[in-house]
Amino acid sequence: MNLRLALIISLIAGFVSISMEIVWFTILGYMFKGHAFTFGAVLSLVLFGIAFGAKYGYRAVNKPGANVLQLISKYLLVGGLFNFLGFPVIAWLMTFSSVFAALLAINVVVVAGLLGCVFPLLCHIAVSSKEQSVGRQTSQLYAANIIGATTGPLLTGYVLYNYFTPEQIIAGLCVVLLLLSVILRFYGAGTKPKAANLAVYAMLLAGVVLGQKFLYTHFLEHIQYQSIFDESKVYKHILHNRSGILAVDQQDRMFGSGAYDGAFNTDPAEYNINTVDRMYMVAAMHRQPERVLVIGLSTGSWAKVLANYGHVKEMTIIEINPGYLDIIAKYPEIATLLTDKRVKIVIDDGRRWLKRNPNEKFDMIVMNTTYHWRQNSTNLLSVEFLRMAKNNLKENGLMYWNTTKSQDVVYTAAHVFSHVTTYGTLVAASDSPFNLSEEEKRANFLKFTRFGEVLFTQENYVNRCNQLVQMPLPELHDSILKQDLWLITDDNMAAEYKADIWAIMKDIKPVGAEKK
Repeated sequence: MNLRLALIISLIAGFVSISMEIVWFTILGYMFKGHAFTFGAVLSLVLFGIAFGAKYGYRAVNKPGANVLQLISKYLLVGGLFNFLGFPVIAWLMTFSSVFAALLAINVVVVAGLLGCVFPLLCHIAVSSKEQSVGRQTSQLYAANIIGATTGPLLTGYVLYNYFTPEQIIAGLCVVLLLLSVILRFYGAGTKPKAANLAVYAMLLAGVVLGQKFLYTHFLEHIQYQSIFDESKVYKHILHNRSGILAVDQQDRMFGSGAYDGAFNTDPAEYNINTVDRMYMVAAMHRQPERVLVIGLSTGSWAKVLANYGHVKEMTIIEINPGYLDIIAKYPEIATLLTDKRVKIVIDDGRRWLKRNPNEKFDMIVMNTTYHWRQNSTNLLSVEFLRMAKNNLKENGLMYWNTTKSQDVVYTAAHVFSHVTTYGTLVAASDSPFNLSEEEKRANFLKFTRFGEVLFTQENYVNRCNQLVQMPLPELHDSILKQDLWLITDDNMAAEYKADIWAIMKDIKPVGAEKK
């Protein structure tokens, strides 16, 4: 086989393989709601598939009369089609039973195995048998494969994901493999193509391009809701970009890469689907927060509550995914955040922003952090991060964030701040005691407005105000430190990896409607 053609195939095979791995990580990550173990699981499946493929390829090439070029062509064809058809079919089967989710792992192993065959087979037919050329040509093929594998995550992960959905990228990668297969089958082998065979390939290519939208209809809903999927579960809004997949269901609940991310609501009493009363409780924790930092925008509901708080004069919001702004724009009440002159929205990583702005001081830092067991949650929960954030607080400043029911988060807070209390799933920490009188709390609650009217003087909210004013905020600093819990650090990543995955998956219903 011509070495130049082999180099091109090796490069493209490397590109497609790693691009597929990124797509698999996205899909399985969506199903597992971004659990920290997802990357390791996908990588293990891929490596197992490559090893299996290499072994299978070795046996195939040693069979009498084996046509290696035709084998490569066949593996590319089958691998592309298997990957394209496998995911929507398995997702559809999952609507009957979640047991079929196991087939996703098999799908990854098989496709990785088929593509894993390609490189050793290329070496077998393209590398010269001359002793002085073996090392050089093998190195060239390997270098081409590495270049392709390096380009895959850069181009697919950083560029294509901003313009195409994962389903469209799967279809595109399938088209690339089909074209490569037909080139090898007819032109690489030096044989004259038959019209009938070309017609079959043309039909397959047309089927992939035209059938993608039909096959992948409600694909993500099938993965998320599984056996309880029905037409009422069809997403209302969906947005893809390189930061992830954002979806909003019919009840206006946001899901970020498969995990519940909040709801569009600022009503603390009647609707309160997202227990947004937790945000109103800042009135009972800090006497007069004027300058506020919010890390994580999500639906914007929490930030909107703060924007409606009479004390707040300036608010900076750090959000890593710009897609949230596009979805928020569809909800008129929350969308006013985007034009509020007191609100500054920065697209950045929260931890990086704090590191770059050590001199910015705030009365209050609020984080509606995602589930503690999701990947990268340590970045916002570790003791190192809390110390960094504390540096950005003014004297007597308050930090208020979501523990998502992890007591380790409260325990870690007590190692950084002198006073710690909780309300719902949130922990509040400060170096000043939580000692506002009921009169001070009530006066603060009356500074909240909604739709331009004072909220807690309205008939339907007076009782709720009384409940919040009288809500106890027990001092937990000393008692939590006596418990046998873990200090979350950047090194141990206990928030992510201490959690029992089976207990978590059992606790999370497919509907994903639980509140953080």
